[in-house]
Amino acid sequence: MFTKDEMLKIRDCLVNEVNENFKKFRRHTTEDMSSLQIIKKIDLLRNVKN
Repeated sequence: MFTKDEMLKIRDCLVNEVNENFKKFRRHTTEDMSSLQIIKKIDLLRNVKN
């Protein structure tokens, strides 16, 4: 399992990547949708641990 800090870094990287892709292509790719699901799961895990 990842530490809280590691999960935050992973989440931030994924959010930045999704945002950059959206700026470039004006839509979300399939990969972006997968990243958004991972971000959602990280958020859920963070809320459960708090």
